[in-house]
Amino acid sequence: MFSMVYLLFSVSFPAGSGVQGFDANVGTKGDSLNCTLVGGWFSGFDYTVFVKDTIAYIGDGVCLRILNVKDPSNPVVLGMVKVPSFVRGIYVSDTLAYVGDWGDGLRIINVKDPTNPSEVGYYDTGSDAYGVYVVDTLAYVADWGDGLRIINVKDPTNPSEVGYYDTGWYAWDVYVVDTLAYVADDGDGLRIINVKDPENPTEMGYYITGDYALGVYVVDTLAYVADGNNGLRIINVKDPTNPTEVGYYDTGGYAWDIYVVDTLAYVADYSDGLRIINVKDPTNPSEVGYYDTGSLAHGVYVVDTLAYVADYSDGLRIINVKDPTNPTEVGYYDTGSYAYGVYVIDTLAYVADGYDGLYIIKFAGSSTGIKKKEPDLSMNMLGNGFKMSFYLERSERVSIKVFDIGGRYVSTPVDRVLSSGYHTFRWKGRPGVYFVRVEIGGKKMMERVVIVK
Repeated sequence: MFSMVYLLFSVSFPAGSGVQGFDANVGTKGDSLNCTLVGGWFSGFDYTVFVKDTIAYIGDGVCLRILNVKDPSNPVVLGMVKVPSFVRGIYVSDTLAYVGDWGDGLRIINVKDPTNPSEVGYYDTGSDAYGVYVVDTLAYVADWGDGLRIINVKDPTNPSEVGYYDTGWYAWDVYVVDTLAYVADDGDGLRIINVKDPENPTEMGYYITGDYALGVYVVDTLAYVADGNNGLRIINVKDPTNPTEVGYYDTGGYAWDIYVVDTLAYVADYSDGLRIINVKDPTNPSEVGYYDTGSLAHGVYVVDTLAYVADYSDGLRIINVKDPTNPTEVGYYDTGSYAYGVYVIDTLAYVADGYDGLYIIKFAGSSTGIKKKEPDLSMNMLGNGFKMSFYLERSERVSIKVFDIGGRYVSTPVDRVLSSGYHTFRWKGRPGVYFVRVEIGGKKMMERVVIVK
């Protein structure tokens, strides 16, 4: 077996030459297994990527760049908007992109026409906007040294802060469920903020996790925290006024990112690669398998029986976890810079690769043998609304949005990752005709609802 090596030639253009774009045609080392580079945008610095339908939104240094990836072998730049500092986080909802700008707060970009995106509003959050989570008309910003900021974006041209809570340390990540915001707050652990009254957010409870809380993932009444040197911490948040640790597992490395599917937690554990923790009994989590990815596991994204790991200088690693006690590498692509994050749709992995920009990589390995079933969904009419019930085989992002007969947005009953199992949501409205748009795991459905007096 031999490796194919590509030589990288960098071409730079003088200021004022009128030439824009990237410095190199291909920025890759090219060493791979069962993976093919089908396209990309090889410019940096790219720390984050968000993909919706056939559009990829990437943080290209000081720019939010919008790419049409319908043909991933030939991504086309549709438009771009410059921000004052550095794109660190991206969240897209409907026709707006919410950008966490490291050093310059929350930027709101109108992307209804992706060929002509424009900033319609911004709010200087005071510190470094690291993470953004949007629910209805509120944007929740993990603002590093300034804690949690709650921004009213109902009028995106005039966003205003309605409340904030100084979490005490450095807010890295935020996860919102109903009226609670869960903040991974570095040395101050997990903070639980009541945002029912966003003008007066109050801390309901907290748990000092012991090291540096960098990421949080909430499923039902449990919060899973990636806690740096202390590994995985599992916090019972059923009573948010008194969160208690029910279990933990020292992963051995430095827990940076976490992804939970059913009874397994997948931890990107930096120098210790991918750790797979059985959390069926959260009071006694146990490692069932691990895979040394070779470099520094920075991000993880799980689809069916495959775990995609952004492995810093070793690029993208694809691990078969069908048998979690014996995870095996079935594919890899050694990107040219530092793989920070990965976003997966079907067989394509979108890798944010630092100085080398965006890589679009197709996995061509053997099938997992598992086909994802359509969610079992039913809708029943109530006197003044509807009840929607469905079953998920595995954790999925679920978005339910309501629009009036004129196509105007009305409400978002849910927009977050839900655990496997049965779920029910109710929505009440005034008499009229509504359309309910449901997105579950990339599948889209539209239902018509009529509410009579």
